[in-house]
Amino acid sequence: AVVSTQSTGERGIVLFCAFNRRFDPSYRSIQEQARKGVVGHIQTIKSVSRDSPIIPLSFIESSGGIFDDFAVHDIDLLLWVTGDIPVQVFVSGNSQIPEFSKHNDYDNMIILLTFRSGTLGTIDLNRYSSYGYDQRLEVFGPLGMLHCENSRPTTLVHHTDTGSTQNPLFYSFPSHYDKAFRNELLYFVEVVRGRVALDITEKMTRAVSKVVDACKESTKSGLPVRLQWNDEELPEY
Repeated sequence: AVVSTQSTGERGIVLFCAFNRRFDPSYRSIQEQARKGVVGHIQTIKSVSRDSPIIPLSFIESSGGIFDDFAVHDIDLLLWVTGDIPVQVFVSGNSQIPEFSKHNDYDNMIILLTFRSGTLGTIDLNRYSSYGYDQRLEVFGPLGMLHCENSRPTTLVHHTDTGSTQNPLFYSFPSHYDKAFRNELLYFVEVVRGRVALDITEKMTRAVSKVVDACKESTKSGLPVRLQWNDEELPEY
């Protein structure tokens, strides 16, 4: 559910939807460069989000499902980086892990988004990655590509005559997004103090929720779902 900023504003409360990936230094750099047009018109944007460790089984039922708990972050990321909104979504998903199927949820999913500008977006989601917390983003256009690789505890790579080794990926989101969470908290404090304007707006949050609802519909029907937007709904990225 999305709470109205009008109702919270009347109480003197700052409503902040915590899309933490916007505060990750690498993702913010990609967003800034993409919006400057360094790759030209964005033709494709791809995110990979594979979770580690698997969520507690007791959390599956109360999590809100893969869309509200998980996909929502990637959807916001793609809308924020492109500054655009999708006019069609198509989703294909299944349950490779029996516990998710028992709760009518999914753990393996691909989301395809077609944006107003013609940009195509894909979101590769999985609830369990055996090799660590896998988070990647790619933006491609006629002038080149922007790409964020996975971060690791150190960048050390050991090369020998038998091959190369390096540290594994971060285990889970608290360590992978440590800088993002710190930046997000500092930003929120500045917003509360009135020093900066809130740039995650109600319209942005509602737009993400609308796309999530369309994804749910596509998953149930097995068909693409068109989205219609009126002027009042359009966020300003």
